[in-house]
Amino acid sequence: MAASKAFAKSFTADVAQYATGRKAANSAWFIAVDVIRGLVRPTLTVYVMIVVTLIYWQLMQLVGGLKAIPTHDALLMLKGVIDGLMYTATTIVLWWFGTRTKSGDNS
Repeated sequence: MAASKAFAKSFTADVAQYATGRKAANSAWFIAVDVIRGLVRPTLTVYVMIVVTLIYWQLMQLVGGLKAIPTHDALLMLKGVIDGLMYTATTIVLWWFGTRTKSGDNS
């Protein structure tokens, strides 16, 4: 239950805007801050997915693919990369597309 409430509350951080409701609302500084804040999460998401995918691809090239895994250690490394990739992808997708409530109550 606590995790659901924390998940719902995390979306309120995206609502904050610095260029509204202030005397300096038209200030380029506040507008730039809002643009940067809006781009951080999607940029980080894409970057992390690319890096993890490149690591996975390089490891697959190193061991010769799934059919050519020569040792138990290579299999463990491959499993770790796959587990990490799936965890990362699941976390990102669930954060972006998980159930969102307007009131912050997930019950």
